[in-house]
Amino acid sequence: MVATRSATAQSLYGTIVGVVTDSSEAVIPDARVEATQTETNEKRTATTNDSGAYILSTVPAGTYVVSISKSGFDAFEARSINVTINTTVRVDAKLTIGGQPLTINVLANAAELQTDRVDVHGVLTSDDLQQLPQPTRTYEGLIGLLPGVTPPNPGFAGTGGTNNPARSMIINANGTSANGTNVSVDGVSATNAWVQFYSTAVPSTEAIATVNVVTAGSSADQGVMNGAGIHVQIKSGTNNFHGSAYWYNENNALKAKPYFQPTGIKKPKYIDNDAGGTLGGPIIKDKVFFFGSYEGDFLREAVGNFYTLPTPDMASGILASPTPIFDPTTGNADGSGRTPFPQDSTGNYIIPSGRISPISKMLIAQIPSGVPNGVYANNIFINTPYSYDLQKIDTEIDWNTTQKLRISGRFSDYPYSQTQPPAFGFIPRLLHLPSTLHRQRCWSLFVPDGI
Repeated sequence: MVATRSATAQSLYGTIVGVVTDSSEAVIPDARVEATQTETNEKRTATTNDSGAYILSTVPAGTYVVSISKSGFDAFEARSINVTINTTVRVDAKLTIGGQPLTINVLANAAELQTDRVDVHGVLTSDDLQQLPQPTRTYEGLIGLLPGVTPPNPGFAGTGGTNNPARSMIINANGTSANGTNVSVDGVSATNAWVQFYSTAVPSTEAIATVNVVTAGSSADQGVMNGAGIHVQIKSGTNNFHGSAYWYNENNALKAKPYFQPTGIKKPKYIDNDAGGTLGGPIIKDKVFFFGSYEGDFLREAVGNFYTLPTPDMASGILASPTPIFDPTTGNADGSGRTPFPQDSTGNYIIPSGRISPISKMLIAQIPSGVPNGVYANNIFINTPYSYDLQKIDTEIDWNTTQKLRISGRFSDYPYSQTQPPAFGFIPRLLHLPSTLHRQRCWSLFVPDGI
């Protein structure tokens, strides 16, 4: 999938707004406002209007220093202004005449009352995704903590497969249909073309900077949604090199034995290794930046289930039946004159070996041992091997060409392979496709409008 667009949508960026006044609360027009991103030193400027108000739109997510100046007044500076996608941050300033420049430190995690937008949204930060415990190691596993969102569920294909290679989950918000949830990654729709309530891409939690979820009062730039608009933002590089590496292991050592597993059978195999790393930094300081992330999740397990197979007596042609078993080669067209097969001393009907077809004999030979006589349903428990390998590759390059032009490009690849052989038998295996390999790729290019 390739996408090129003029990125004016608010869902891709944040906005900084405010009003500049003097000590008497009178508005100050023509004041110069400059916002500098501390990670990349990118600068954005604006001028207050006749009402003393200013707006800096399409601001890339990050931490900012906002400086406001006007001839004859002290300079104003607010630090640690945290801007995330699809949010509006207000920085009002009161300038005084004479004296030293005034600096105000604003905590990045300070709670704010949203007064500049009408939508209802929640935000998951990179720290939330990496620090909060949850079993799925995906951003979807934490979406259910937000108001109005039901706990995501994997559904019938949540374990992966051709229709859901990224192992996406079904997300409902405010009682609406799961098909109404719209997921985008860096502004590119991630809706599964075959199964609309799944996503084609679920980036690694280590690669995500912010997840913004709009659940009500959405504006037109949220896209086609009637439930939730989920906007995932991939991390960007900065002027400093930064990276991470991790390895998670989960196995059956501390897992309980399956409830329906018969006694005498050891716990089934379960080994899940999830490893990866990230790296980001400058290509050209203050101008061009890169970020890359890799995650590999390799699962090996045994899937146990009860099966109904012929007993040893049945396989050898000894059939217990309360009603006669007739020889199909005897009798008339109207059903009369049929001859039953011979019986042994216990009343079981005996099918002569020569009457069993060669094909049936080949299939019978594949029946595993351990099936007890006298139990005719759910008479054997088999653990079948299963493996699923999912890799997540996300890369991004950002180029700050001028104060009015920023170009961003992203490449993502999500290859996976799945292997699940049949429960038993060589002949059925011939009819089975042992593995499936599928890749999800996305290239995207964003060119924001100049301000």
